[in-house]
Amino acid sequence: MPIKPLKLFLYTILAILLTSCASVTSEKITSSKLAIEHIVLISIDGLRPDAINKDNASNLYQLTQTGLYYPKASTIQRSVTLPGHISLLTGLDSKQHHITENNLLPGYLDFPTILQIVKSQGHKTAALYAKTKLGFMFPPDSVDYIYGPGQNDIDYHHTDANGLATEFVRVWSKQAYRLTFIHIREPDRYGHKYGWMSDEYLNQSVPLADQAIGKIVNTIKSSPQAATTLLIITADHGGKDKKHWYHRPEDLTIPWIASHPQLAPETLTNTQVIIYDTAPTILHLLGAPIPDGLDGHIIERFQRK
Repeated sequence: MPIKPLKLFLYTILAILLTSCASVTSEKITSSKLAIEHIVLISIDGLRPDAINKDNASNLYQLTQTGLYYPKASTIQRSVTLPGHISLLTGLDSKQHHITENNLLPGYLDFPTILQIVKSQGHKTAALYAKTKLGFMFPPDSVDYIYGPGQNDIDYHHTDANGLATEFVRVWSKQAYRLTFIHIREPDRYGHKYGWMSDEYLNQSVPLADQAIGKIVNTIKSSPQAATTLLIITADHGGKDKKHWYHRPEDLTIPWIASHPQLAPETLTNTQVIIYDTAPTILHLLGAPIPDGLDGHIIERFQRK
């Protein structure tokens, strides 16, 4: 039986409304309007952006294609692990935090990290890291949960990429921290042993890091916090041959990736992002106070209007 004109009209209106609703639901929004309650910050030690491809790092590659990606971000001139991570977590260049050594240092960092600042606002924070010397950044009671070599009888073998990812899965299921920092070491180890961009570096160490990333991403996606968690992935430095402490582009260029369910995909090759911009950006997004005098600035894409 033919549909009457009134029914046809109503069906048409209903179809338009359903299409519009679907469009709004799936629409990606600008990074300045994201709903963010949790941030997971991952540093992959020694990862060069040109080491990320769909064959050896499918999870990382997918994030570069579906999130906000700066493939030409920069680390500090003293392109080594401890000073780089201090800049990452404080927003200060090494000229200000004065840490240029890359060894296990006595005592603790004098400057507050973003984890300390977020914790001081009454929120829970966590740090999971793979190298003993990074413990210098975390004085007692500066984070709510800490997992790293030398902490609570945890040894170096339990802090490989898979061990850290496994611990994140365990912890996140019990407590979705406001801010979580994770450090993965494999690309740096293989770079020093075999050379950056060697077969071992590209096809052994990067996949190990990538598998850990996949585990972390899947955990976040399947959690109740999936819609409000921002994932940031970067590195402390790159490398060339078997070294990385020079001022070469291969040492200084790092990836900077942000992923969120509502974040529109965008690759920005001509925009300058420096490692110490990460700290004020995170504080800004979490509504925490930003200390005066930082070298870092809020990344433009995340500036809330």
